[in-house]
Amino acid sequence: MTQQPAVDVAIDWLHSQTTERPTQGLERVVHALELLDNPHEGLPVIQVTGTNGKGSTTKMLEGLLMSQGYKVGSFTSPFILTFHERFQINQKNISDEDLINCVHQLQDLNQKMSQTSLGPLVFFELYTVLMVLYFVQKEVDIALVEVGIGGRRDSTNALTADLALVTTIGLDHEEHLGSTLRSVATEKFGIVKEGTALVAGRLPQETFEVRPSGESYYLGEDFEAQEIVLGNGGIYEFTYQEATLQLPKVSCGLIGRHQVDNACVALKAFHWWMNRAHLPIDWQRALDQLGRTQWMVRMEKVYARPDVYLDGAHNPQSLQALVASVKNLYHSPVTLLYAGLATKDVSGNLQILSQGLPDSTLLVTAFNFPQAWKPSPGEFPVVEDWQKFVQNHLKTQDTPLIVTGSLYFVGQVRQFLKKK
Repeated sequence: MTQQPAVDVAIDWLHSQTTERPTQGLERVVHALELLDNPHEGLPVIQVTGTNGKGSTTKMLEGLLMSQGYKVGSFTSPFILTFHERFQINQKNISDEDLINCVHQLQDLNQKMSQTSLGPLVFFELYTVLMVLYFVQKEVDIALVEVGIGGRRDSTNALTADLALVTTIGLDHEEHLGSTLRSVATEKFGIVKEGTALVAGRLPQETFEVRPSGESYYLGEDFEAQEIVLGNGGIYEFTYQEATLQLPKVSCGLIGRHQVDNACVALKAFHWWMNRAHLPIDWQRALDQLGRTQWMVRMEKVYARPDVYLDGAHNPQSLQALVASVKNLYHSPVTLLYAGLATKDVSGNLQILSQGLPDSTLLVTAFNFPQAWKPSPGEFPVVEDWQKFVQNHLKTQDTPLIVTGSLYFVGQVRQFLKKK
């Protein structure tokens, strides 16, 4: 019998940790960090939240900081191909050895936590503490920490950020964050503590009343994109403008008008960080790096002839952005393949796609995931086996294929295509 690799054993242990106690709130993570003598204190942190755009903005900011010689730790979710993606330093995944070493420390920690009234750490709590251990041990210059869900009660909020980013605010995860834009904003603004500066994207007017006090900068008020021009391949070029800075002919390397907003948030955050550190900026290196930004399954082109794009659009805002990007790329019908989670408003999501791209073919399918939505025959044709469908489309069709829906689904499609 083949022995399971040690790294798989370690990851399985992380996933096996459960508790009968409530998992929302910070008390357990805060106490766990205290048992470790608060290793996070002194770790420079930029915390990133938002309904959409967290990952893209984090990836752009990571590149900007790296261009100036920073050693950058990035903590993101969910992973697409491998669990190791959650923990990166200078865009390289955590090694098996480092992951195993960190898990051994967590196992000792959870034994101690199990003897407290709080109980052991579980899932994202463990990932958060693992991130702290890894980044501190590797002595990163800065940690980019992406929130899991919301902000105020998220495990990552046990850390105090020097700078908080709120990319967008819309309705998603309503069972946790509430069903109004104001309630969602309250949760996301919860990462802004005393002494934390804020850089925010273009936010709805309903959020204005709950804006935090203190140092803050908002897209469209304190910084903006001007002279926005659609270039080749759906990528935009623009002039970045703030009070003391103008940068012409900026491109972020990612497809879609919404990525201009994300790039502006990243640029403002980068400029703020460098100014606070009183460090000069090599703007040529920074903007060259920004223009080379790549990010998996965010309108990612993974095949040509026919074109195949993967985009993990799973809520109204991101699906509307997808529709706009497809219209910019193509002036003829495309084929769309959608699979989502049963916890989402699948019917509403499909309406956005079908109404936004009425001449295109919209197909639905299921995929192997615990919360996957199971389509039934109805308004949209059902693909029973998406692997066979994709394979056949590549061999016999010339119509562009856009695969979208759950990040977990498009991640599986990406793995499948990369094996081909």
